[in-house]
Amino acid sequence: MCGRYWRDIKFQEACKDMLEVPFDIDEILPNFNVAPTTQNPIVLQRNGSRSIEMFRWGLVPPYEKEGKPKYPYINARKEKVDSHGAYKTSFKKYRCIVPASGFYEWRKKDGNSYPYAFRLKDSEIVPFAGLYYIWESKDGSKKIPSFTIITTDNNQTVGEVHNSKPRMPVILTEEDFDWWLDPENKNTKAIKESGVFEPYPDDGMYRYPVSQKVNNVRNNEPDLIEEVDEWE
Repeated sequence: MCGRYWRDIKFQEACKDMLEVPFDIDEILPNFNVAPTTQNPIVLQRNGSRSIEMFRWGLVPPYEKEGKPKYPYINARKEKVDSHGAYKTSFKKYRCIVPASGFYEWRKKDGNSYPYAFRLKDSEIVPFAGLYYIWESKDGSKKIPSFTIITTDNNQTVGEVHNSKPRMPVILTEEDFDWWLDPENKNTKAIKESGVFEPYPDDGMYRYPVSQKVNNVRNNEPDLIEEVDEWE
């Protein structure tokens, strides 16, 4: 699964350049320990134009009556995006990009959790494939914009660390952006068969160990993403 990621001080400009979205960079602050249920930027497309907007991490599905799902829906398995009731509407019409600077995964050993940071070698942005939905109450008095991150099988770089739940986020390439975001592209079968859900190539990623302070979501300092000595 993907349960924690970050955006650093380079995020604003890198996101603006890579994703070609207009926004005030001062409005999106660094966050070195992004956790579920928090508000985070996603990139979506409406009426032919891209925008970056703040949505809640943890999808609220269309069928929810009170807007309070029992399950957090922070990740959507690639195998279920076109069949699960929580995701299939969004997969058809409301796909998004969840930009990050990097993400964390943990190695479990002897009852302890040892965090590692994962980055891309050739990009300051890690563009996750995501789904979004804007839940609205029947009387229209309440709206909840929310998103989830799609996961796939691990590649070796992640799998060597992530030994408890072998999944990793789907990471898009720049060539995927236009058709992935296009709400008129509703051929879900073709999307699933396109290869977009394949694990990101190992030679395009790297990892390093980071402080166990990451384990506590209340910690949110720049030193969380600094390399520490390799865990024994």
